[in-house]
Amino acid sequence: MAVVGGIGPDVFDEDADTDTEEIIASKAVQVYDFFGHTWNTARALKAVEGWGAALVKVPERFTDLNMDGDWNPGEPFTDSDANGTFEVLLHLLNGVCTVDPGGCGFPNNNAYEIYNPGRRDNPATAGTDETIADSWSYSIKQSPPPEREPAGVLVTPQPQTAADTRTRFIYKFGGGTGGVLSTQSAIRRDADNPSADWQEIKTMPSPLVGHVALALPGKDSTNASTQYPAVFGGQSAETGASDQILVYQPEPNGWIVDSTITVGEAARPRAGRFAIGIMGDSVYITGGFDPSGTVDGTMLRAALNPGNTPVPPAPETPLFGVWENVQAEIPTSRTRFAYAQIGAELYVLGGADGHVNAQYFEDSFSDDVEVYNMNTNTWTTSDESKGPKTETPMPVNLSKSVGAALQDSTGKTRIYITGGAVDANKNDTTDDPEDLDPSNILYIYDPIAKTWSTGTPMPTARRYAGVFVFENKMHVVGGVLDTGTPEGAPHEVYDPVTDTWSTDPSGSPYGGRQGGAMTVADHGTGGMWAYWLGGSTVSTQTAQCARLNLSVPESAWEPIANIPVGGVSGTRALTIADGDIQYPAVFGGDFGPVACAYDKAFHYFSEFHPDAEKQNTWGADPPMVVEEEGTVVRSNFAIAQYQGYVYVAGGDAGPCDLVNRTLRTQILSTGTVDVTGVGEAKYVRLANDLRGAPRPDGVVVNFTAPQVVNLVPLSEAGFFYIESPDRSAGIRVETLDALPQLGDTVLVSGRLGTTADGERVIRSATVSVTGNSPLAPMKVTNAAIGGAGFAGETGAPAAFGLDNTGVLMKTAGKITRIDYAEDYFLIDDGSRVDAATTAAGIKVIKTGLLPWLEGDWAIVTGVVTPQIVDGKMIRVLRGREDPAELELFTP
Repeated sequence: MAVVGGIGPDVFDEDADTDTEEIIASKAVQVYDFFGHTWNTARALKAVEGWGAALVKVPERFTDLNMDGDWNPGEPFTDSDANGTFEVLLHLLNGVCTVDPGGCGFPNNNAYEIYNPGRRDNPATAGTDETIADSWSYSIKQSPPPEREPAGVLVTPQPQTAADTRTRFIYKFGGGTGGVLSTQSAIRRDADNPSADWQEIKTMPSPLVGHVALALPGKDSTNASTQYPAVFGGQSAETGASDQILVYQPEPNGWIVDSTITVGEAARPRAGRFAIGIMGDSVYITGGFDPSGTVDGTMLRAALNPGNTPVPPAPETPLFGVWENVQAEIPTSRTRFAYAQIGAELYVLGGADGHVNAQYFEDSFSDDVEVYNMNTNTWTTSDESKGPKTETPMPVNLSKSVGAALQDSTGKTRIYITGGAVDANKNDTTDDPEDLDPSNILYIYDPIAKTWSTGTPMPTARRYAGVFVFENKMHVVGGVLDTGTPEGAPHEVYDPVTDTWSTDPSGSPYGGRQGGAMTVADHGTGGMWAYWLGGSTVSTQTAQCARLNLSVPESAWEPIANIPVGGVSGTRALTIADGDIQYPAVFGGDFGPVACAYDKAFHYFSEFHPDAEKQNTWGADPPMVVEEEGTVVRSNFAIAQYQGYVYVAGGDAGPCDLVNRTLRTQILSTGTVDVTGVGEAKYVRLANDLRGAPRPDGVVVNFTAPQVVNLVPLSEAGFFYIESPDRSAGIRVETLDALPQLGDTVLVSGRLGTTADGERVIRSATVSVTGNSPLAPMKVTNAAIGGAGFAGETGAPAAFGLDNTGVLMKTAGKITRIDYAEDYFLIDDGSRVDAATTAAGIKVIKTGLLPWLEGDWAIVTGVVTPQIVDGKMIRVLRGREDPAELELFTP
């Protein structure tokens, strides 16, 4: 048995100061010999002093012939390092490197050390025992936070065999991060691959610290013997010792919470890193403390059922889809700005742009005003050197402020900005902004006249406040006062009609916070509620959340379930509606004690949700990861929702790393609509078979009648096009299934969406082939391609015309441009439709080859698609990569 580190007197004088009585965080290692009944303290010291590490025993692979869980002489093993001996290594994950439980500085809180306490020869091959020197090494993969008292365990297939190729995993669960007592984090890595990265898995149902982990034997879905990681006891920030047993199911990536530590009918909660182990067919627990903090030295035992297969947890339904880069960069990369949404436009105002010395937290503020149009996927700016200028700069450089769009006494919508820190002279100060006094000036921007004015100042100057809008009033909550602390920052309310401020008696959650995300949700008969999500104190981020009943005057903030991470500030929040249910949702932020941004998204099930088991819990959504671009960690960004999508822009991804990408994710829906044709899928059908408004994105459409495949790409994967047999409409279909063949008739079911170019699409589709009945292309003029909304002859969007996007067409015209670099050409039959270039015509792509000369005439076949170029939706004919469908002719 090895005892590693801890807190206590420096009996070994590890710091060589001759004081062996001082209390230190230790590097010492002591090993007890159960056979000789002796302690060996002459052991190599670990590199990082500390306590509260997770310890995981990782033996070489072996064949457990007698099923006792340990290697015994005569049992074959892998001898992975070919030294003729069987090794058992001790992996230490994280741990606090100071006596102070508040934590230690990065990267020591990520320490991952491996201890080899000595080896014993295998008598089956060498015949003798041999003790060799103990040693320490570092893993090349540091252990992510939490840093304090996580639980760790090795999980391996059973019965274990030396030749088994199934992956053994080291799991790490929960723990504390700096000032955050407990977290719900769950990660794992391949135990036998030194280069393996840590993988995040489904977070635990409850935040825990002082818990223990164990590998429980059981059966998998194929009835093969295996192990399941389980977490016993522990405590959270809000509760004392727990009696819960949480079992993780790797296949559905979920948790089972239906077991407890009980004796008879009595619960026996445990916390404080108690002892646990398996002997024979039973699991034993002893030590630790109960909910009152009293040490409990009784021994508990429970029988194991190695033939048990845990019931898989119910699958989760995400509220959002995967993230995509819309390929529209914000003109000024910056962070900590104010933002507001007016219709399809997202305004980003001020912030810190890092252009002096790339240290956004210690340098210049910005006066930039930039607007993202979610209809056209374009940005405009107040600085003509950065793009099309449509806005007026702020009268000051301003950062760490909050903003909202409100209607004034005349009914006009204006943007109101207050708080933060001001560089009034626009001096591009390199002083630490934290040394500047917070502001209370109220700046007002008229988005039509493009003018600035000021209103009545906010009574309490502050920065890093939270903000929400309710009944056309701006609520400013929390933040940092001029004392440098968020504690006690009031809740103040601005009325734009009277240009006055008032104080809300509810104050700020938890006595005051900064950097929290805020949103408002309508829970029907349950009332209107404001939500405070995450945020931070002076010393650390927190996961704490609260809500305020806006329907009942003078209500107080009420705590709700924590966000399932160690702590986040700089997050952003929105309320998403799915039918009659509204979900507060939180995105990104700065995570824990590490100075970097977080990429997770979660939605909250309120106590008014119809599923009682989900009430006051959080659901996980796809992280902010863009395919082929990887993680897009984000903090202090702008966020908006529009026509079934959530958009995020700007912000930062950690110190000195500003983000310029604009992303979006589709809002999903639990609704499913049966349709017979593509037109019905894209539009709501009205009386007399007329098309109504576009069907909202996120709805699952299920075709009950076969559609015809009219294009299957040869050079790309993952999508194809279908068209209704009556030729009325077509649409792009994205799927992970095998692609059908050209001309196949198919039944499709998937989620409706819209690409960044404005093209409707069915995503995550399931596809079944029913037959084959190819369609011939329809012969049309250039002007008939596309329909209303596409750029017309004058460049303005056409007001009339049938929507034939996705339909197979054949058209002809004179070749007005050939672009060999971008692999397209233009044809014009005299319609002179706008192609957003100096030459007019239909843009033709993917024909399999290009014509030779401009001025030639061509007949081309392809499917109609749109593309946004310089804010215009132009007509694109996408070929089927068949050179036979490009014909040159002489008119």
